[in-house]
This record gives sequence, C-alpha cells and structure tokens, in this order.
Amino acid sequence: MNTPAPECIVEIPALLGENPLWIPSEKRLYWLDLMKPAIYRFDPATGKNSTLRAELGSYVSGMVQRQKGGWVVVREDGLSALDLATGRLQPLVNPEPDQP
Repeated sequence: MNTPAPECIVEIPALLGENPLWIPSEKRLYWLDLMKPAIYRFDPATGKNSTLRAELGSYVSGMVQRQKGGWVVVREDGLSALDLATGRLQPLVNPEPDQP
C-alpha cells in the first residue's frame, strides 16, 4: 500500500504550536501557540496565517468554538469566553481557585 507522506504547507515559527482545530464551515484551521500565547487562523486557500485579536494575557492550553459565537479558551486561571469582535475575555469558571 502506498501511503502519502506528510507535507509541510506553511512554515510558521512557534514556541509551542498546539491544538489544531479545523472549522469545516470556514474551511480554516485554528491553532494556538501555548507559550507566546496567541491564537492563529490559517486559510489553506490563500496560504495566509493570521493572528486573532485576543487579550489572552497568560498561558493558553486549549480552545473550542461556542455555539453562541466566539470561543471558550482554557487558561491557567480556568475557562474564559473570548469575544472575537473585541478580543476580550470574560471569565466563566475557575475549577480550582485555590491552586496556584
């Protein structure tokens, strides 16, 4: 069986690139740089990678889309809602507030 080899489609320097998330309706790939921190959006049709406006402020370890728009972002201090229009975070819950 002839298995295709992986191919690099864009070289993007990241400290720790993680959490790839393909959004079928947009045909775009979202991903995080956990150590910078930043959220990126890659458009394979244009080859353009852009940074989303987001006031993350600290280490980010994951994200998911919200049904009502925007994202839920996992940070050191718990879960926050990210408004994509403003880039602002709204804390939702900190499951371990006593843990540094």
